[in-house]
Amino acid sequence: MTSPLSLSNFSSLTGKKSGLDVYDMVSKTMQSRNTLAPKLNAALTSDKTRLSGLGQLQSALASFQSLASTLAGKGLSTSAKSSDTGVLTATASGNATAGSYTIKVDQLAQSQVLTAKPQSSATTNIGNGAPITIKLDLGTTGDKSFTAASSKSITVSGNNTSLQGIATAINAANMGVTASVTQTADGYVLSLKSPSGAANSMRLDVSGDPAVAALLNFNPAGGKNMTQTQAAQNALLAINGTSRSSASNTVTDAVPGAVLKLSGTGSSTVTIAQDSSQIASNITNLVNAYNQLSSKLQTLQKGELQADGLAGRIQGQLDRIFNGATASGKDGNTLTLSRLGITRAKTSELTINADTLQKAVTADPAGAAALFSGKDKGLVSQIGSQIDGLLGSSGTVQKQTKALNADIANINNKRDQLQKAMTLQAQALAQKYSQLSNGSSSSGTLFDTM
Repeated sequence: MTSPLSLSNFSSLTGKKSGLDVYDMVSKTMQSRNTLAPKLNAALTSDKTRLSGLGQLQSALASFQSLASTLAGKGLSTSAKSSDTGVLTATASGNATAGSYTIKVDQLAQSQVLTAKPQSSATTNIGNGAPITIKLDLGTTGDKSFTAASSKSITVSGNNTSLQGIATAINAANMGVTASVTQTADGYVLSLKSPSGAANSMRLDVSGDPAVAALLNFNPAGGKNMTQTQAAQNALLAINGTSRSSASNTVTDAVPGAVLKLSGTGSSTVTIAQDSSQIASNITNLVNAYNQLSSKLQTLQKGELQADGLAGRIQGQLDRIFNGATASGKDGNTLTLSRLGITRAKTSELTINADTLQKAVTADPAGAAALFSGKDKGLVSQIGSQIDGLLGSSGTVQKQTKALNADIANINNKRDQLQKAMTLQAQALAQKYSQLSNGSSSSGTLFDTM
């Protein structure tokens, strides 16, 4: 509902009679009396803006935490190198086991892609206007068989059965299937892309409108009205001669403590080692990621989350962790960020003197590692605990998200009630003014007589 009052609901009762424009009179009266609608609309806009900001905040914090977690323990000084980055790249964490791994990639994982027959328009409804239900299954295709692993029924209203409307409904189902509409030389084409992996083949069964069914029905073990342009498949690889498969090209459980990102077929040797020269590089990556997070927090503080100051408070909490970070150096002195060449600008941004950092790490790699990845008191551990507290089920971000969703639902309910009440009042006013225009009633409005 875009507006609490829609005059189209009662316009059939109005018109010009005896020189009176009843529609115009009703519209002006309702607008002067309807003071609640703007307040509800403003509250809804505010809540949605804050909810968007919280979503961006959660994503930014989670991304930073993900990087920081790879530098925990021995991760700060652990390197993983691939001999052929055209086949794969590798990153290591603190749990990585030093060693050499020969990896042969025979096949990359990929999604299934289905395309429908071209249509002359992306926005014109297809079929007879009846509502449709799309039963979308994800599963495994065998020899003339299909075994579903997950399923969802997607309802589409009869006035929204265009290619674009169908794509929007499928995307909103959150099954991991991406629907898109593209323009080709032959017309507009609806494409569906499943998540990667052999267990994510699609089956579609449409009911409610034969025309839409004729366009979209697809059964791997039967009739196929859509065209498969790419089959779902797993990545196939071997680690030191042991074969395995993966639904994704990002493989996290093949080499302990390492993440492999497959990009081509062929062979590569991955070497994982403890390397103090890696410390400076990883510290730089962490500082750069922190600066990106800080920039995002400042943007949110001036924008979507300006009203409650949450982004500013989180920025202050993280700044205090960085400012207070210390570790014992081998010379007996306290090691701080500034001794590593890391200082703070007037904003919350951290700057690095690369020469100072490299010299400090070379002189005391253990101290530098302890400052960032030491157990409990290291920067990474403290940051992880702080972000866990913010994003956890009882954390500030989750609590505010739940509260905003509840408030949005409440506002929408009030808007629906107001729409109904205003429509009834407008219809009554239309009848009242029509009577006035015919000279059959005394002066005044419905609100006056009520």
